[in-house]
Amino acid sequence: MQEIKKDPLYLFIKDRESVIRNKLPLLYFSGEDDNPASFLSLSPQEKTTLVAWVLNTLVKGKSINTDITSYGIKHLFDKPLNGFYVKNGVMKGAMLIAGFTTDNIKQRNWSFNVAEASYKNVHRTNAHTRYINLFKNRLPNKGKVSLS
Repeated sequence: MQEIKKDPLYLFIKDRESVIRNKLPLLYFSGEDDNPASFLSLSPQEKTTLVAWVLNTLVKGKSINTDITSYGIKHLFDKPLNGFYVKNGVMKGAMLIAGFTTDNIKQRNWSFNVAEASYKNVHRTNAHTRYINLFKNRLPNKGKVSLS
């Protein structure tokens, strides 16, 4: 736990949390499931894992992409090797932390400026994960895989 709090990505996240705390307009969210502030309740490790996935998988586009929403993105995240279940609001918060923009904050599911190139990254990540899961027992290092 102590090491994660010194991690540059975690320090970046902590610095960017003000986007959620101070700059998000007060809106009615249909429960905690859709509130971006629910990102703040994640553990340091979960925050770092989620934001790292967003930054390494999704590409910022020039305009808002209405083909995929925060709800769809959260389901893409929970499939890879290190993914875990997150609520819609948590994904909204992570996207804001990572610097993505949205223009429909009054909607339940938000669209962001996610470029089409992101889909290749998502499929590459998911294919890599499926490969690892299928063959991890056959790997010479006993299933330990470096994703770098």
